[in-house]
Parts: sequence; structure tokens; C-alpha cells
Amino acid sequence: MDTKPIPSKKPISIIVIGNSDVGKTCLIQKFCTSKYYDNANINTIGAEMSQKLLRINKQDVKMNICDTSGQERFANLAPVFYRGAQGVLLVYSISDRKSFENIQFWMNQIHDMAPKNIRKVLVASKYDLEGQEASVTSLEGKELARSFGIKFFETSAKKNIQVKGPFYAIAQEIVDEICGVKEEMERPRAMESTVCETTQSKTFLVERLKIPPQKKSGCC
Repeated sequence: MDTKPIPSKKPISIIVIGNSDVGKTCLIQKFCTSKYYDNANINTIGAEMSQKLLRINKQDVKMNICDTSGQERFANLAPVFYRGAQGVLLVYSISDRKSFENIQFWMNQIHDMAPKNIRKVLVASKYDLEGQEASVTSLEGKELARSFGIKFFETSAKKNIQVKGPFYAIAQEIVDEICGVKEEMERPRAMESTVCETTQSKTFLVERLKIPPQKKSGCC
């Protein structure tokens, strides 16, 4: 595929949404720092911002990541979260049936409040609990994603399973749209062509990472 230059150095922006305690923060921290933090008893208050430098289509792409609270008392902040966002990761925990059922609620909220062309990816977290405490099957997740016409990833921050997948997939979609590149139905994982990445966050250390192959009873 021919590489077109990204017309702007402006960062791409995504938000991560879903019920409380599904492992959104753990997933972001693992992606941004390559470290796992067990934040089982810590809830995000409002929203927290992180930033990561990715390599997409042989170009540096800065990604802003907004980690949102799933608590109802912060629902009135939703329009602020969605403003300017280009992509959304919808996260549920395979050990929390309610969080899976509420994905439709979050999709409705996106429809009502987010830009019309916003990109979406469905993420099943805490995949390390598969076959143990799982209350949502892989098939159910795949079928839900198929009904929405979006990509689906099964992840575990604790076991480092497919953590990078959803972030790179949505970044690739956003960059392709910006560059006017036609989507391919079966695109190789974006991370395979990535050679470097760095992270900045107000709470995380700055690191340069090498991308390894990807393959909560705890947080996630």
C-alpha cells in the first residue's frame, strides 16, 4: 500500500469508555508503560489523559488517550469527553455480564454525542479469566462487534494479551481516513509494521518501548 503523508501534526484523539471496574485504566497503563498496575480498588475520577507516540505507515503519530469514568455521576461530562474525539474503545469485562449488556447504552451515547465519523473498536477485557469466572463468551463478543460492524479484541493487561491491538487498529483507521486511504477488509495488524513508540502521561513515566509479539482475577 502506498504511504501518503499525514497532512497535519495534530495528535489523534481517542477515548476509552465502559462501565466502572472493567479494567479500562489497567489496559491504558499497560499500553502506555508496558507495566501492569493492580488498580482493583481505584476508580478513575472524571477522566485522565495519557499520550503516546506511535509509528503508523512509517510516520510518527501522536495519540491522546482519554480514560473516562464509568460512574453515573460523571455522565454529564460525556459531551466533553467526546468533543474532538476521533476514535472510541468500548470496553467490557468478560467477568461482568452487566458491562457487556451496557455496551448498547454506550453505543447509543456515542450516536447521540460523538462526531458522526468517529471510529469504534469493541474490547473484551480480563481475558485471563476465560473459562474460570467468565460470564460472557468469545462468540457473544464477536457477534456483538459484527452487529455494529466494528473490530473486536480480547485483551488482558495482567497477562499482556493483545493489549496493543485495539489501540493500533483504531489509530490505523483514523490515519487512513485522514490520509484518504481506502480501507482493506482484512488488514494485517498495525503493530506488525510499527518500530517504536514512546509514552507521555501526567501520571506515567516516559519510556521508549520495543514492540514484542502480542499474543482481573485482578484489575483486568
